[in-house]
Amino acid sequence: MRRLVVTIALGGALVVGAGVASAAAPTRSPSRSRSYRVVLKSSGDEYEDANNEPINGTDGTKCPPSREVPSVKAKCWTWRAKGLGHGTFTQANPSFEPGNFTAEFTYTDSRGNTLTGTNYSPGVQPDPTPPHTVGHVNRFPGSTDTFTGGTGKFRGVSGTLTGDGQTVVLSVDPATGIAHKRGTSTESGTLTFPRKL
Repeated sequence: MRRLVVTIALGGALVVGAGVASAAAPTRSPSRSRSYRVVLKSSGDEYEDANNEPINGTDGTKCPPSREVPSVKAKCWTWRAKGLGHGTFTQANPSFEPGNFTAEFTYTDSRGNTLTGTNYSPGVQPDPTPPHTVGHVNRFPGSTDTFTGGTGKFRGVSGTLTGDGQTVVLSVDPATGIAHKRGTSTESGTLTFPRKL
């Protein structure tokens, strides 16, 4: 009488023959996506000419910023988020429509990995002081970053972060009319990655 031998192999398939059992090569289950609660903070110095036009790419559209106006010591916008890292921030294709602002964004970490997507802001709430006056504040409530992809360790990211931002005029050069503004933003929400970070 033949006896059937049963062998259990975790993560593998079982091949059973006449009285013989053997494990086939294990199959790997697809990695499970992971969701993380994220608080992302960004900041940067912006410079505007007397006509409220950004100069040297200081509105975050260039990194490193250009030097078309040598007197402006432009730097890149930066970001940080616990668990994700830190790096620089840029935006492209900004669109100012009445009542809202949209742009494409790229967050690049210190190792060159990127997070990409689109930003939507329902508008700006300026305080009553004139725009190029020291202390003038523009508030951007309800800003939403929708993440649609990434590279390196951020490949396959998706999710949404929402929050508020603002800019404050720190100084105005009386000779040129160039205003130096400090911008800050804090957004929070959930990002999902196809694998563990």
